[in-house]
This record gives sequence, structure tokens and C-alpha cells, in this order.
Amino acid sequence: MSEKYPEEWKKLENNRMGGSAWSAATANFNESLKSGFFSTINDAKIDQFAKFKSFNLALMGLVIFAQLLLAFLQ
Repeated sequence: MSEKYPEEWKKLENNRMGGSAWSAATANFNESLKSGFFSTINDAKIDQFAKFKSFNLALMGLVIFAQLLLAFLQ
């Protein structure tokens, strides 16, 4: 996505707290998917990423629930 949207990606790398550029870009990209620039465009790759992110979150929740259930059953 950095090749297709270089100006927006540069904004995502803005890091005022002095951490790594990658972690700042990841956090800023997640926020942009919710309410920023990337939430307003119609791009198949971004839609696919958002769906994968939702699926991954649901899967991790299911795994945590299963582990807690197993812990309480024993």
C-alpha cells in the first residue's frame, strides 16, 4: 500500500513518541481503517485486510474462550 498511497503512508509513519516507525505505522494504519483516510477509499486490498483483521480477532477470541473453558473443566 505504501507504493499506491505514498503520501498517506508517510503520514502513518509519523511518530511523536520516539518508538519504531513500523509500530507507529501499524497503530496509525489501524486507526485509519476505523475512521481515517483508508476507511474512506474503495480498495480491494484494504477491504481484504480489514476482513482478515476481523476474522483474526474472532479466531483469537475463540481460542481464548476454548482455553478458559478447558482450564475450568479440569
